[in-house]
Amino acid sequence: MVLGFHGVAATIAYWLAGIHLLMTGCTDFPLGVFRFIPFRVHGAIDVAAGVFLLVAPWVFGFAEVAAPRNFFVAIAVIIFVVAALTDFSQRVVLPPADPNDRRRWR
Repeated sequence: MVLGFHGVAATIAYWLAGIHLLMTGCTDFPLGVFRFIPFRVHGAIDVAAGVFLLVAPWVFGFAEVAAPRNFFVAIAVIIFVVAALTDFSQRVVLPPADPNDRRRWR
């Protein structure tokens, strides 16, 4: 809405944002809520989403509109850079909470 996308570009942006939010909540990493998607699978889906974002303006016919085309390409590049810099094989194990710790945020 902020960038003024309409039609197919807006629909794709909303769907991908919702899917990514849901996937992040279901990923097995410290900030995950449900934790049933392995972190490596999350990374593979991110790369696939990057490829999709890169080709979507031409496949869905809004490549002639500069704002959504440039946004989708820029987000795809950002996804590729983040994926290249992330170690998806690393597993972080948090120690169990101390029952005597009264801090609200650990």
